[in-house]
Amino acid sequence: QENAKASAKDKLEKEFENQLAEKDKETDRRLSLKDQERKELEKLHLDILAQVREEAKERFEKAEIGRKQDKLLAINKEIGSLENRKKNAEKRAWERRSIRKWVLLILVLGPIIAWLYYIHKSDWENVEKLTYFPPIIYMILVYLYMAIYEKSINPVNYFNELYDKYKYDEYNKFEYSDSEYNELAKMREDLKKEIEA
Repeated sequence: QENAKASAKDKLEKEFENQLAEKDKETDRRLSLKDQERKELEKLHLDILAQVREEAKERFEKAEIGRKQDKLLAINKEIGSLENRKKNAEKRAWERRSIRKWVLLILVLGPIIAWLYYIHKSDWENVEKLTYFPPIIYMILVYLYMAIYEKSINPVNYFNELYDKYKYDEYNKFEYSDSEYNELAKMREDLKKEIEA
């Protein structure tokens, strides 16, 4: 009986060990499955996180491009406004220059025409002595101008300088600035490059 008890005990112990070994294997298998599931979930989590980050980055870039396009549109409007103001200022300066040109032409030619008319209507014998005075007067005026302003009378230069002066005055009236225009043009080019990139 003791043999039978020992044999039954050994058999039970072996069965118990086999059951424990099976349970250990089952536990290891389940742990392995759980570990694999955890790794798959981590990978899925990382994939989803990467996708969310990528979408957020794309949205940010689109928003940034939209903001830059809005800024470019505003700069283009301001440049258009400056170009209109410049064009109007230059047109007004040219008109002022033209008026001044005609006034000076009349002031120079008027006395000459009056003098020629007087010579034509009068007897040459009486007027011959007077024909020398107008050229002398003009010559004296030219020399006085050169002495006072230290430059010669050159109508082309004079009217160009006059136009530049009028243009500067009109730019101020129309609130136009070359430096502002150049700065905006540079900003526009930089923004276009950023948007295209």
